[in-house]
Amino acid sequence: MSLLQLFKAAFVKPTDLLQGKDKSGGKVFIYFLFLTLIMSIPLGVELIKVVGTMQKDVTAITDKMPDFSTKDNQLTTDTPDSGFIYQTDYLIFTFDPDGKRDQEDLQNDLIGNVIGLGLLKEEIILTVTDDNLMGSLLPSRLLKIPYSRFDNGNLTKEWILNNVASNPNLVKILIIAFSIALLPIAFDLLLTIVMMTLVGNLFIKMRRSQLKLTESFKIIVFSATIPAIVSTLLLTFFPMVNASFVMMLMTLMIYLKAVPPAEDKPTL
Repeated sequence: MSLLQLFKAAFVKPTDLLQGKDKSGGKVFIYFLFLTLIMSIPLGVELIKVVGTMQKDVTAITDKMPDFSTKDNQLTTDTPDSGFIYQTDYLIFTFDPDGKRDQEDLQNDLIGNVIGLGLLKEEIILTVTDDNLMGSLLPSRLLKIPYSRFDNGNLTKEWILNNVASNPNLVKILIIAFSIALLPIAFDLLLTIVMMTLVGNLFIKMRRSQLKLTESFKIIVFSATIPAIVSTLLLTFFPMVNASFVMMLMTLMIYLKAVPPAEDKPTL
């Protein structure tokens, strides 16, 4: 069966997924990437929503900013007491060259589905809450980028206007952010599939199946088709539901249906 036929079988005849054990590792990997893309849809939608309104907010934020630069890996400006907080429905931005706030303050500001972004004295902070969809998909609720990562003095108000607020660069940011986000999603999916393979293999061994562990892994990948779609819908519309548990349970049920128990040999 082709990959397309196995995809269709997941919906109409799950028992045919057993034939997935004969697929090469390369084809299974391609299908795994396909599942990863499916599960990254909620994050993609969220990123498009955020980036779509970012340009307007970046313009408003930079209008309030004084001219600044990074010297000796610290945010500096000639304007005293120039720090401010800018808040929208999805973003709380903090500009603090005076060192009055830290990462805990940014985290304490967040309520609900809001992203916190701060240009602090010594680093850039990106933080989200547990309720935020990005937080459920990304590996960390708090990301720190020290100014030492930038060329000394390269990060300025003009740089933000030229590289963040322009349409072409917003598209680049969206593509880069989505590509980076795929890595933890793929890793989490791989870990989930490995765990389901180990558990599923124990079940079929009790049914005296002769399937190898690698064959079970391949079948599990194809069995995860519908669960991946259901998990994606849950993450999008019901983010408080434990989508990972639902996916594992559904995948194991489909896998056990696809793998028949060994037939008893008649005794003479």
